[in-house]
Amino acid sequence: MLPPQPLGKPCWDYHASTSPRPLPRPDVAATTTGQGVRAPARQKISSTCVLGGSTMSVQHRHIPAGRAVGQRSIREFRRSVMAISVATLLSAQAYAQDATTTAAPASDATTQQLDTVQVTGTRSSVTKAQLVKQNAEQIVDSIVAEDIGKLPDNNVAEALQRISGIQISRNYGEGSSIAIRGLTQVRTELNGRDIFTANDGRGLSFEDVSAELLGGVNVYKNPSADMIEGGLGGTVDLRTRLPFDYEGRKIAGSVQYNYYDLADDGKPAFSGLFSDRWQTGIGEIGILVNYSQQKSPFRQDTISIEPWYTQTDLPGYEGQGVSVPHGAGINTTIGERERKTGAFAMQWRPNDSVEVYTQVLRSDYDFSWQDYSFFALTQRNPIQGLPGIQVNDRNEFVNGSFQNVPTESNTSLTERHSVTTDYSLGAKWTVNEKLTLSTDFQYVDATTTGTRYIVATGQDTSPQFNVDFRGDLPRLSVTDASGAEGYLADVNNYDGWRYHLDNKDDNKGTEFAWRADMDLAFDSDFVRSFKAGVRYTDRDAETKGNIYRFMCLNTACGAATDSPFAAFPSIGIVTNPITDFFRGESSTFGRTLTAANSAVSNYEQTLATFGASPLVFAPNNINAQTEKTYAAYGVLRFGVDSDSIPFDGNIGVRVVRTEVGSNGVRTGTDAEGGGLIPVAAQQTYTDVLPSLNLRWMLSDQLQWRFAASRGISRPTFDRLNPNLSLSTGT
Repeated sequence: MLPPQPLGKPCWDYHASTSPRPLPRPDVAATTTGQGVRAPARQKISSTCVLGGSTMSVQHRHIPAGRAVGQRSIREFRRSVMAISVATLLSAQAYAQDATTTAAPASDATTQQLDTVQVTGTRSSVTKAQLVKQNAEQIVDSIVAEDIGKLPDNNVAEALQRISGIQISRNYGEGSSIAIRGLTQVRTELNGRDIFTANDGRGLSFEDVSAELLGGVNVYKNPSADMIEGGLGGTVDLRTRLPFDYEGRKIAGSVQYNYYDLADDGKPAFSGLFSDRWQTGIGEIGILVNYSQQKSPFRQDTISIEPWYTQTDLPGYEGQGVSVPHGAGINTTIGERERKTGAFAMQWRPNDSVEVYTQVLRSDYDFSWQDYSFFALTQRNPIQGLPGIQVNDRNEFVNGSFQNVPTESNTSLTERHSVTTDYSLGAKWTVNEKLTLSTDFQYVDATTTGTRYIVATGQDTSPQFNVDFRGDLPRLSVTDASGAEGYLADVNNYDGWRYHLDNKDDNKGTEFAWRADMDLAFDSDFVRSFKAGVRYTDRDAETKGNIYRFMCLNTACGAATDSPFAAFPSIGIVTNPITDFFRGESSTFGRTLTAANSAVSNYEQTLATFGASPLVFAPNNINAQTEKTYAAYGVLRFGVDSDSIPFDGNIGVRVVRTEVGSNGVRTGTDAEGGGLIPVAAQQTYTDVLPSLNLRWMLSDQLQWRFAASRGISRPTFDRLNPNLSLSTGT
């Protein structure tokens, strides 16, 4: 049996809030933050510096003859910086057209033909998001499409951080995951259905998804019983667009160029949307196609000073306990992201009471980066401080030099490729004015592959390692005994190749889901409707990974012989690959040597040169999980429209049964003397999840809410890994 404690352990969750809260003004002046400059959100033509990059866009709207200006009757084209001149020309043409048609009667339809550049703000879309929050039965925050398009954000996670109570984590400068009120057990949905990235978790990596494809995002901080279980901290529902969202044909596009000054590189981004609907002999049909592609380079410079120990034998401070760094290093990461996301949707309405729909979304995400790292491994040898060390009044090291310090430099390349495809098919039938039935089928297929390869060189000892903490940033350098630079630039001062290390993972996940729902309205002064439904899911996950293969190339780490550079002439060496470190405000150990980029980019060739075979997954590196859920729920909606204080809400319960199985191997010795023993474990548990949501309308401008619910968060799949290695002590 699997351990029962971590599996679906429920907890109670209470919320109380006053709504609406003041919205951030969309027309505030630009401010400077640690991530760059954020431009005023109302400007459609804007220049924004985010994460060291600059973007600019312009919108052109064409208003056909005889059609009023409205959100659904315009066609939007957001263009790059070069489009500013085009926009100016169009504006001039529109002015000239007005001048030549003033003699015509005002009622003539031709006088309504115009091309114009129209600058609009986000106040209307902010108002829409506020209405979602105000009218929702649960405690909800929302972002609509205009918000995402206007804010200087790279992906959905960075847009979500603008909602109160949400915190995000970053991965090399971009938001990748979120927490709601500090809880990371957040459920991610796409149009109210499951969506996930194939990794050891359960949710979606937000950096995989382009914000351009979304019509909006809703964040539920407390659920109702009709919502899918699993979001202990909350639920994030990503909503894509449907063709029936628009009154007619919709064509939109955007082109953007992002320049990242720290990386000294720029890449384009573009997106396009086409949607239309037609009346046919079999009813109304709508089709929507949406595509987005983004590339973004990045660079990250890092200084690490760790660990720290107390030392009592420093020259001039004998017998005193001085905190001294026993390790220091620098790192530069240079990489690139590419997102390719496409969506397709079709709706068919054969009559006024029936609607059938299908949706497909595919996200393809490539993420690669290369590291150059240099370390002084002062913890390996006994520290020998040199005279002249400076200490502050807290007995902490501030400036000075050490000898007998090993150094290491390495070059690495990491690549990750993630693909998630979501297919859905459903129907909705309005039987009569009171009864509505619906059903929905879904299939998700997700894969993630990744590799990492490191090649390292270094020295058993260096003459002098200098550390200076007196400035805004630490300065680190290695010199000869006289203090002259250039020691690390001499190939003869190195021990040759020290080691190489590789890592590999290959994860897959699939899920089939089906649900059916009924919504029945009542003619009552208190009970308004009753909603009930059932849901079934069947999810499989396979994880291949957790392999870090360390291959020693030097006698210092256990190899039979050393590996001098001359013995492997095909593996290139570069000098001083890190430039402009921290924009020139910190040092880079001086001129140094390390493996060339070709050594890690030609991964399998370098492996063969060092006499190693490609990495192969062993049985104890593979584990698989299966999970089936059976859920049923009922929700009663009620309310009183009194003259004093009207209120409404819902009360319901969701019952879900979970069947989970895990398969792997145990490494050890069985009764017959075998080495790998298959392991299979199963567990079944049932949770009862009641919920209550109440809202009092104190005035037209003020509401008070109360919510209570019981929720679960199932363990991530890496916690269900049954693989086990046993060995006896020696």
